[in-house]
Amino acid sequence: GTLTSLVIPKVDAANPSLKFPWSFPLQTYRDLQLLRSYPALFRVALGILFFYSIGGIAQLNIDQMAFEAGGETETAKIPLLLALIAGVCVGNVLAGIWSGDHVELGLLPLGALGMAVGSMLLFTVPADMFNAGSSVSAGLTWACCLLALLGMSAGLFDVPLEAYMQHRSPRDKRGSILAAGNLLTFSGILLASVMFAALRWPTWQNPDPTKQELLPFLNSQQIFLVAGVFTIP
Repeated sequence: GTLTSLVIPKVDAANPSLKFPWSFPLQTYRDLQLLRSYPALFRVALGILFFYSIGGIAQLNIDQMAFEAGGETETAKIPLLLALIAGVCVGNVLAGIWSGDHVELGLLPLGALGMAVGSMLLFTVPADMFNAGSSVSAGLTWACCLLALLGMSAGLFDVPLEAYMQHRSPRDKRGSILAAGNLLTFSGILLASVMFAALRWPTWQNPDPTKQELLPFLNSQQIFLVAGVFTIP
């Protein structure tokens, strides 16, 4: 990332008169108010917040899915993560190609639909995909395909939003608007982590009351299902 950033053209500050905000809580409030004053940009910022929140839950949940499915080592989840990352790369490239020379928000419904369908279909992944007697089971292949779909759809969803924020924000206020948007995004990731912890909270479960055991409130497949359902609205 550092090396590739060296080829970005250097530009002058859009508003060189700005001073360092020593009263950063007040400046943060002002940045949020500025973002809120642009309704379209604010809605796009909420879309980016949702994207990264779902992404944070997915990353945490992939770990749990691999563990619950019999993956005994950290390397077991590598195919799952690679499938997700490869899908994101493909989705980013497709978003750039399909958008052409303008910001194409029309890709958002397609990306959101793919995210919803991919997440909900992950509910069908076999719970024992690492215990099928072979290194590459049909269940693992199915999970990788769905994660690739999820990642590709996420790329189609996020790229137009990020491009819109860059393109439509006033040049002299762009830094403040992006700062406010990033604050919302990382607040969303934090809340998503808390939500994930709540959904994974151990509870006593077993149809047979004499054989109660501590299990997560929702397993990994169920969490993907919930994430997919919440993506639809």
